[in-house]
Amino acid sequence: MYAHPVSSADALPSRPDPRPGILRPKREIARADGVIGDLTTCNRSDDLLRRTTLVATLADPRGGAKAAELLPPLYDAALVLIAPAGMMFRGSERVVPEDGRVVQYVQGWWLRAFGN
Repeated sequence: MYAHPVSSADALPSRPDPRPGILRPKREIARADGVIGDLTTCNRSDDLLRRTTLVATLADPRGGAKAAELLPPLYDAALVLIAPAGMMFRGSERVVPEDGRVVQYVQGWWLRAFGN
């Protein structure tokens, strides 16, 4: 899958967004590079939410069983749009600032199939 984050996280996995939680302008999103990876969704027990939640991850396709995550996971992920050009997932991304508290931001991924 080719993923294009559309909310707060930067599309480049090697460089975290210095402005988590800030909505990016549409023009900036359109110019941003996407990432290519394997999309996985699964239900996981979540200690923060104290319940089971659907988590979406995008992992490096070359990484084997312990593949590195290319983007922070989406918690409470939901498929909100399916279109001929792709699909949209929305959920929350978690950030742990220096003070140690967990902050969640709404995040969306625009996904489309990428060659075989």
